[in-house]
Amino acid sequence: MVTAVIDQPGINVLSEIVNKFDKASTELKYTLLSRFATCSPVNTKVLKQYHDLLLFIKAYPDNKEILHRASMELLRIASVVKSTYPNSLQMQRSLSGTGIAGSSIICQYSYTIVQWLLRVQSSNVIFYSAEADNETSKAVLQLLFPRIEYYYCTQKEFTATKRILLLCGQSSTLENLMQSFENIPEMPMREVLFDQLKIYISWQLNDQLFNHTLLQGNWLAPYYQRKPFERYIPKYAHSKPKFRKIKLTKNKQQKIIDLSRASLALYCRETEPITYVHASSLQLFDCGNAVTIALFGIDPNRMLAIETYIGYMLFKNNVPVAYGGAWIFGDRCKIGLNIYPPFRKGDSYTLFDKIISLYKQEFHLQRFVVKPYQFGKGNPEGLASGAFWFYYKMGFRPADKIVAVAAANDYNNKIRSSISRLKYFTTSNLELCFTPMLEGDMDPEIISKKITEMIKVKFSGNRKAALQSAGNQFGSFLPNENKTSVRFEHLSLLLAFIGNCNTWSRNEKMQLEKILHSATADIKYIHSVRACKRLHQELFSLLKK
Repeated sequence: MVTAVIDQPGINVLSEIVNKFDKASTELKYTLLSRFATCSPVNTKVLKQYHDLLLFIKAYPDNKEILHRASMELLRIASVVKSTYPNSLQMQRSLSGTGIAGSSIICQYSYTIVQWLLRVQSSNVIFYSAEADNETSKAVLQLLFPRIEYYYCTQKEFTATKRILLLCGQSSTLENLMQSFENIPEMPMREVLFDQLKIYISWQLNDQLFNHTLLQGNWLAPYYQRKPFERYIPKYAHSKPKFRKIKLTKNKQQKIIDLSRASLALYCRETEPITYVHASSLQLFDCGNAVTIALFGIDPNRMLAIETYIGYMLFKNNVPVAYGGAWIFGDRCKIGLNIYPPFRKGDSYTLFDKIISLYKQEFHLQRFVVKPYQFGKGNPEGLASGAFWFYYKMGFRPADKIVAVAAANDYNNKIRSSISRLKYFTTSNLELCFTPMLEGDMDPEIISKKITEMIKVKFSGNRKAALQSAGNQFGSFLPNENKTSVRFEHLSLLLAFIGNCNTWSRNEKMQLEKILHSATADIKYIHSVRACKRLHQELFSLLKK
């Protein structure tokens, strides 16, 4: 039946078949897209649903014709919203925050991302509000502006928003505010102070690229989906042929950074490796079937004390569909997967399989760990979605043996797990193990906790004394090292916790020196830490006591 509008029943039909690729489903998708091309969505709810289904089709097209129709429909939606949104209060209320081209977003971002937005979207971002309380705003603004301007910084009971407008003016407010932060010499302090002000910006999505509707790269030819998605991945399947690294110019590197930051910012999200990326560490891999994964190393000044945090952005047919990161220590890796909402009916098992395979290939990892939050602890969405079974079908198993037996019983007997049962499963980490160097997991969070306890017991909580003592011990066999570097401090406290490093062989001490010298390069640091097996064995023995 021909309809003059795109209505809810029509959207329901498309939603039902969007992730099916048999002949009948493909023909029906083409029919629906052809019909919808001459219609308007009946309301903004249907428009949003249709928009997200079209994004899914762009990532998983059946064929060239369907990809073309989906792309044209997204352009049509962008045109409709851009022409209607400014004059429709109802549309503004309904579409704000969706990321659809022509709409807008009001969000709080980090100082670095606001800086970036002003560089790439200067005409589309403006100051919206500051939500800091009165005392906090007065304290921060005094640090940003000349003391002689104390009247607007500290006097009267102005809100933070009012103070900033009085100090920075009604036009170019955001630019003037950001410029005031240049009076703070250290970037980490700028970030902290900016966060304290709770700055919200308004971002009008009028650009031809920076919105969910049109955001995509252009580095691979399309791949057409012609068979059903995988529904589980056996453990042995994670070892893949070597994924090809794509050569990147500086311009391509920056484009990937921009696309990845934008894809997160459009959902009001950030990850540290993408926000604080060390551009030279960026790598892009062709993982087959138009899946590309970009790996992001973090700025050396923000490197973690024990682990190395390597983030990723996953593109399917050049469209960003998932993101996450891995916290690497030795051959152990804590990992997580976040699939953007429009793509959650997609080939999630294959995508995560490629992520695991890539990290295993590049960093020689042997133990992958998923923390309980990812599958439900303090995460109602994770519980409701049954995320535990997603990881289970990927080959992950509970680290706790009793929980593992319970899960195996439910799985083998095809028992549908209740919410209370899924909550029980969150009492254990999940692990995917290949041939790890240690017999059990060694969590860097526990190491950090033990080091704090050591400082409290041995040094009565005096960090200065602890650092001096640890530095003297460590420095005794590395006399020429810079003992004031942050990495030296971190490593010396780690060795003080171990306590017997002076008895190590010369070769083992040289391995520690390599760790220290690789501190400014993520990949070198990962490999040098993994190579120092004595370090892992000593730490594992201590944590077992």
